[in-house]
Amino acid sequence: MEYRENICHVFLKGQMNYTDALSCQNQLSALRKDNKIPNTLLLLEHPPTYTLGRKSNKAHFQVPKEWIQSKKVAVHQVDRGGEITYHGPGQLIGYPILHLGQEKKQIVLYVRKLEDMLIHCLQLLGVESDRFSQQDRNGRPTGVWLREGKVASIGIKVDKDMISSHGFALNVCTDLNYFKKIIPCGILNKDMVSLQSIGYTNVSLQDASEAIMQSFEKIFGFELIKCDL
Repeated sequence: MEYRENICHVFLKGQMNYTDALSCQNQLSALRKDNKIPNTLLLLEHPPTYTLGRKSNKAHFQVPKEWIQSKKVAVHQVDRGGEITYHGPGQLIGYPILHLGQEKKQIVLYVRKLEDMLIHCLQLLGVESDRFSQQDRNGRPTGVWLREGKVASIGIKVDKDMISSHGFALNVCTDLNYFKKIIPCGILNKDMVSLQSIGYTNVSLQDASEAIMQSFEKIFGFELIKCDL
């Protein structure tokens, strides 16, 4: 079956453990490489999980094993870019499985588009944000920031066939205490925030999902089609 280039299937998966989500991404990436599916976006939550990217500094993850076991937090070393971060309930995760074209420069442009998409999403929700904190205009870290701190993180993988996986995480009503156990994204002396923590208590995950889908269509130029996996 041939798909129009601007078609993107989106799957709303609810809460999904990290291992299953990673397996799903790998399967979809293989299908996308062979042009058996169109570009695809997974939107979901994870149970409490720490993931360590390829550039992770183990010094940024000094969480006692007893605490991890008592809280039943999963820990995964993964092949995305970036450092350590936390995923958990109340955080909207997006995993785009996209063919980015043939040129390597598209990878940087893709990350910038993800930032633009998140900024547009937050604007739809009535929240002003930026792609860097006021203190980091030079040599800024990746992600999206509010005045109070970092609200969205990005960590991607692009394979040799230019298929993307992993993606972004938007803190809607996330328990921020899990972030305090680590140095998120390797950024010292910067707070992680959620929409709830800065007073946007009326924004639900469903609201955020709808805003993400609208913004994904606008920034990437896709027509999103909701599907069941």
